[in-house]
Amino acid sequence: SQPCAYESHMMEPSSPASSSAPVSTPTTAVYTIGRDVNGESGRGTDADANTDTSEASALHSDPRCVNSLPAAQIASVGAGLYHCFAVTATGELYSWGANSGGQLGTGASNSGGAARSTARGAASRRTSSSAPTLVSGLQTPQPEPVALATGGRNHSLALTSTHRLYCWGRPTHGQLGLASRAASGAVAGGGRSARGVYDVLDPRLLRALEHDGVAAVAAGEGFSLALTPAGTVHAWGRHASGRLGLPGWLSSSVDAPLPLPARAFGGRPVRTIAAGWRHALAVTASGALYSWGAGGHGQLGVGGTADLPAPTAVESLTKEVVLHVAAGGAHSLAATREGLVYAWGERSSGQLGLPATAAAACCTRPEGVAALLDGPPITQLACGAAHSAFLGSDGRLFTAGDDSYGQLGHAPPSDDDDGADPAAWGRKPVALPAGARVRQVACGAYHTVLLVEAPEEPGAIRSVPLTPRVD
Repeated sequence: SQPCAYESHMMEPSSPASSSAPVSTPTTAVYTIGRDVNGESGRGTDADANTDTSEASALHSDPRCVNSLPAAQIASVGAGLYHCFAVTATGELYSWGANSGGQLGTGASNSGGAARSTARGAASRRTSSSAPTLVSGLQTPQPEPVALATGGRNHSLALTSTHRLYCWGRPTHGQLGLASRAASGAVAGGGRSARGVYDVLDPRLLRALEHDGVAAVAAGEGFSLALTPAGTVHAWGRHASGRLGLPGWLSSSVDAPLPLPARAFGGRPVRTIAAGWRHALAVTASGALYSWGAGGHGQLGVGGTADLPAPTAVESLTKEVVLHVAAGGAHSLAATREGLVYAWGERSSGQLGLPATAAAACCTRPEGVAALLDGPPITQLACGAAHSAFLGSDGRLFTAGDDSYGQLGHAPPSDDDDGADPAAWGRKPVALPAGARVRQVACGAYHTVLLVEAPEEPGAIRSVPLTPRVD
């Protein structure tokens, strides 16, 4: 299996509007960088996304605008292992990319009615899509306004503005949380996967969390996390390596959300969560960082490489107030209230943004990313399989790590280029059109999704290519 990583996804309260002079609403657009084997770029060709799997066709180091999205304001973006999401300001969800487990959520709409349960019908609706498609199952019988969406390898989660959570895709390990893998397949009418499990091809409400509500979600390899407004973490799905944070659970999987006890986090409510490939992070309301799950590359930040089945405090950062976290294939990131960025875990591809001269293949405790000290405060973090993205408060985006598919958005290096020096990439943000800034960033395994805004006429930004800065 290839590693995957996802950042934390949380609903944020809207800022009150100013009573002073009116401010024009920035135009927004979605750009993608990197691997395009499954249509991750969203370029919208008529042919199947995966008909050409050559390295040349799959690599896009120049960020490309997803022009086939509707001409509406985009409010948020998200990513799964090989698929992408965009949410409009009115709460409509669009998806594109890989669909091997029905993770695009377009099964019912593609068949023009109720999803069929035959394997042939299901297979035809699980074809990758290079064109963003409306997830119409969230529009009927009445619209459910989506706030954000994210995904794992072949399952997806969508959080609505009313704090309701929808799940779909492959339930092999119970990662949809629908209580019964057999029942979920029967309800969805999906066809069997290669493992004999029924895929859920369109969104299903996770009723187990309907009463408490959901404020944030995260997805990893075969497991899911949800955070309630009260600060309780729920986990479900695959339990291997302790990724659910339930040390007393003996089964290999959990097919319904289970709450992690408050005592696991020092009795404090949790404010932020993140899921990597096989590990997870959580930040309490006081800014304390906890980690659990797979630790083979030091990604838990506790000084060793053992797996941890229960949330464990990251002692190196106990004097810091952590605000933002992200978890990758086997690495982790954190940003503090003081504006410092820390990284730890697997470092072989430069994904930590640390000097390449260090002999160790991994960092088992958080280390400061000095390359970002002179830049703006980092307000968002995102991780891919082996690359990282750091978004500054001024809208500038910095990327580091594996660039085998151009997912960093960097220009090809010249003979005298200092791009291998982390201090150099820290001074070279991905360039944007004049006046534009990145509002949000999400990472899939080998691709990066940007939500870009600019104070221009509607549609203007959609035709301007992004070119990485080289000076």
